[in-house]
Amino acid sequence: MSNALAQNATDLAVSGQSEENFDFTACANRNATRTAKGTTRERQFLQYNKLISACCADYRSHFPMIYDKNMNARLPSAIFEKIDKAVTDCIQTQLNRVNVTNAISLRRGFHHAEKAMEVTDRVTCVGENKLPLNEQLLGINIFITTANRRLDDLMKKPTPDYDAEKEMRARIMRLELTKQFILGEIEHQKKASETAPSSN
Repeated sequence: MSNALAQNATDLAVSGQSEENFDFTACANRNATRTAKGTTRERQFLQYNKLISACCADYRSHFPMIYDKNMNARLPSAIFEKIDKAVTDCIQTQLNRVNVTNAISLRRGFHHAEKAMEVTDRVTCVGENKLPLNEQLLGINIFITTANRRLDDLMKKPTPDYDAEKEMRARIMRLELTKQFILGEIEHQKKASETAPSSN
């Protein structure tokens, strides 16, 4: 489909949405987001070229009447520029989450990229943020549940690994101590708020 035809079709609505009302920011965020499991709270896929391709395909799929289900159809330049900006902003926003106030380490190392048949220089930058007590409690409960599950798996092994079981029990004990401390802080804050003088 030519750019002219695509431009003439921009007023067509598909599933109640017109091209001019398409949310490019939401599209970029949606395609960057990956499933998070266990103690991982959030995962983002930020490889620029693949994220651009995914967003272009997502855009076309929203307007099959315009792009005739041709997932390789070239998008108008104005549309591509909006996708490019949304993807760039999305990636930059995620990168900004590690900054001068929360950065704790940076690591560079050789990485074997098997599919590309090459060795790359992988850079990992780590930041750490403080959490409110209610989120800390949720996190420690997840850690404890995961550790107990791991201990159960170790105890079910046909060949016992007593050293691993001992270490896991010690880990669970340390986690439980942290949980009790967090609960104590929550209770302390609750009592402090109850005894605080009224502002009225």
